[in-house]
Amino acid sequence: MPDLTKDGLGEFYVRDTHRVYLYDGASLAQLFTIDSSPLTATCDPDFTTQTADSAGDLTGDGVPDLMFGQECAAGFGQVVMVDGTNGTELFRVSPPENRAYFGHTVRLLPDMTNDGKHDWLIHSREGPFGSGQSGTLLGAVHLFDSQTRKVVRTLRNTEAAFSFNMEYVAVIPDVDGDGKPELLTGSRFASRRDGQTTYTKAGRALVRSLETGKVLYELLDPEPRTDGAFSLLALCAAGDVNGDGISDIAIGAAPKNNRAGGVYLFSGADGRWLRTLKSPKSQLGFFGGRIQAMGDLNGDGVPELWIEENLATVTHLFDGRTSTLLKTIKYPGLVHNNPLGGPKFTIGIVQQEASPGIRALLFAAPQVPDFDGRVYYMPFTPLPKLPRLKATGKTSSGFRLQVTGESGSKVEVQGTGDFRIWDPVASVTLGNQPAEVEDSAAANQSQRFYRAVQKE
Repeated sequence: MPDLTKDGLGEFYVRDTHRVYLYDGASLAQLFTIDSSPLTATCDPDFTTQTADSAGDLTGDGVPDLMFGQECAAGFGQVVMVDGTNGTELFRVSPPENRAYFGHTVRLLPDMTNDGKHDWLIHSREGPFGSGQSGTLLGAVHLFDSQTRKVVRTLRNTEAAFSFNMEYVAVIPDVDGDGKPELLTGSRFASRRDGQTTYTKAGRALVRSLETGKVLYELLDPEPRTDGAFSLLALCAAGDVNGDGISDIAIGAAPKNNRAGGVYLFSGADGRWLRTLKSPKSQLGFFGGRIQAMGDLNGDGVPELWIEENLATVTHLFDGRTSTLLKTIKYPGLVHNNPLGGPKFTIGIVQQEASPGIRALLFAAPQVPDFDGRVYYMPFTPLPKLPRLKATGKTSSGFRLQVTGESGSKVEVQGTGDFRIWDPVASVTLGNQPAEVEDSAAANQSQRFYRAVQKE
């Protein structure tokens, strides 16, 4: 959640079936609570998605206000807008049509109406029933003008019911060059056809323009199966992984390979598959059930990815650019033994303005110890600085470079002429000043390329 107390730290919220609790990200003091409306008896709430966000500054006091989706309230769902200073309700947004699950996902958008103000995205998820109705309720995404509170655009499911469901959605940066964000939407149970083969309930994901609603491209599972594994709950922008200037996309496939899981990275420019991340634990841990883009923690210009491996009660932090595992972080809390199963925990973060941008990691465990619920707050330890190389010039005996990075770290400088074989040039232990190295092999070569590899 945004910084409401002007201390440079974001806040966070915790919810149960009756109310939402907002906490200070620094002191962990409770700021205020918001009561939830009674649930509609025929509605099946989904507690897995982003049902709260900043609403922009609606009151003009310089403090962000908040919006909370209540998809099972008031018959078809609603979104409650509250004052960010004290939690007082400002107003409610009702669904523009009689579709259930309104408020399943809410997101603050940049200015979509050219009035200089932020706008809102409110999602009605697809579902088989709701509010006493039978049959299929088709999903929709509504863009609201925050000043008039009117719908300015609705993106609907363009296909037959359950051929593609607007089940889960995320907002990603502009990929088509119109300066507006796009919509990433996924469905666990949609079928797809590849040549002569139909993959029933394989899962699908689409990228659509939020400006026009046009389908820009489909993200194709590179390993299609019939277990609903693709585009589960984890959909997010991954930063510019391939260096083409356009943010790329990460999609979790936790049920894959008998719940071993995986995370697929796709090009934001055209939807092309880039690479697959696998669990370093090689076990059936449901890897990829949740993905959190962390911001750029090591200074290479790409956000790192924090990935949940729920059944193994661990999480993994991956380098955003190279997909190298940076660290494994164990879930710190109690583990439920519910025979009906379900996730053991979910993850979140507390942001801060100062580097590295993350104050704490959050682990929520709603089923422990006896369905009372727990939230664990873990202060985040910054990552070490990446080693960097700077060319200082050619000499009569070779080529000289400077190496900088985390003090005390051991780095090997390597060189190559063809990118196939990397030769060791020098090993150094870094201090507070740049380390100088010289590559004598460069004296007899027309071109030479270098990299710094951290050894410890």
